[in-house]
Amino acid sequence: MSFGRRLLLFDGLAGLISGLAVLSLSGFLSRFYQIPWTFFIFHGGISLSYATYSLTLANQRVRPPWRVNLLIGANLTWATLCLFFAYWFWSPDMFLGSIHLALEWLFVGGLGLYEWRNRDQLASS
Repeated sequence: MSFGRRLLLFDGLAGLISGLAVLSLSGFLSRFYQIPWTFFIFHGGISLSYATYSLTLANQRVRPPWRVNLLIGANLTWATLCLFFAYWFWSPDMFLGSIHLALEWLFVGGLGLYEWRNRDQLASS
């Protein structure tokens, strides 16, 4: 299995697991983090949508560069939104939720930057 396919599968499976976990635990997460329940529904839906795109891309033999760039752009956009939401929800009551979102920013942003640096391999393998 090629490097590009493995990276896209990792990316897609991370989004799938995250999306399913957030959706199935949305009520608990809302109470625990003191963040509105609707935010977790939004978060889970975005993660599952992203996972679908990433896993579909991983299973394509030919990956046009614009599709790879779209995936990378989605990663970097979500990372930026995670940082925004971490700031938005920052308060003593929502401290753990903000930390969670800041950590997600690091993971998703780091993955997006790694994919950007390897975008040619993602498109060609």
